[in-house]
Amino acid sequence: MKTIDKEVLEEKEFMKMVEHEMQTGEHIKSPDSAYRGIGNSHFHSVEELEAELDAAGFIDNEVHGIDGGAWFAPDVDELMDDEVSRKALMDTVRMLDGVKSLEGLSTHYLAISRKKQGEYVSSLI
Repeated sequence: MKTIDKEVLEEKEFMKMVEHEMQTGEHIKSPDSAYRGIGNSHFHSVEELEAELDAAGFIDNEVHGIDGGAWFAPDVDELMDDEVSRKALMDTVRMLDGVKSLEGLSTHYLAISRKKQGEYVSSLI
């Protein structure tokens, strides 16, 4: 799991990118930034993902954060290599799972849904 370098976090262009992401979901890298993460993309909010599942005709939708706030931890790769630290980190992620007000902390989501019986499900997104 990759964390953000201190230098990038303090960079004005990086923070402008993050602010734009939070407002629109659009991740657009600045050529003037030292950030070298993923390319341009769209980040779904939990509410947006749930709405798309509903619109597609799925029921009993559950959305779970995969990593919770674990990506905030410094040296997360080292923590995952140590059995005691890994357990503490994963216990924290599990404890936060399902806390609606904290779902946005996760950088990855898992959606679990069921298709309505006897219906053809189609979606244009």
